[in-house]
Amino acid sequence: VEAAAIRLTQAADDQPVPFQFIPDPDYDPTTRIVGTLVAQLNHGPTVELRLSLADRTTHPPDSTAIFSGTVSTPFCTIDHKPAAQGGLPSRIGFPKTGKVFENFRWQDRVHHPEQGGYQFRDDSEATVERVSEGPLCTVVRVRARCMRGNEQPESQPAAVYDWYYFQDRPLVYVTALQTQQQPFEWREWHFLELNFPGDDFAGYFG
Repeated sequence: VEAAAIRLTQAADDQPVPFQFIPDPDYDPTTRIVGTLVAQLNHGPTVELRLSLADRTTHPPDSTAIFSGTVSTPFCTIDHKPAAQGGLPSRIGFPKTGKVFENFRWQDRVHHPEQGGYQFRDDSEATVERVSEGPLCTVVRVRARCMRGNEQPESQPAAVYDWYYFQDRPLVYVTALQTQQQPFEWREWHFLELNFPGDDFAGYFG
């Protein structure tokens, strides 16, 4: 099953529903058809949808198009650079106010009292790719390893982050697929820990 063949319609009238399908990092068109469906639904108490496979009559988006690493929405502009922060966002701009936030560090890492800590931002070989772009959202996939300088632990922990930037709302949805090549029980595995020394933001909510 190719992602471009997926079709989403309203069950009541067979009208197409705007959507984007984002394949999981371990998606396989034959053995593992798994991903995330982002859809724009009409307002109402309930909506019944029908997911089907259509004969592909149009070409899928060009996945080989050059991606600069920058994503822009009406609410923010974000830079993903493989050489900075392990591919995680290294600069965030807010176009409505002109504010730029870039003096920060991601502390996503694994840690063990005996092994110490290994951080994603130390991976100089992280990769960044745009896996989906459409009217609803842009999705950036980051692959990075936990490193301490050039050193990697024996279990080789790594993660694949998917960053969903929506065009119609000031929200970012992030998922992470964490893996390692050998079993090891890390006592801590930090996800989306952002530290900054300045007073860029005076409050928080959670």
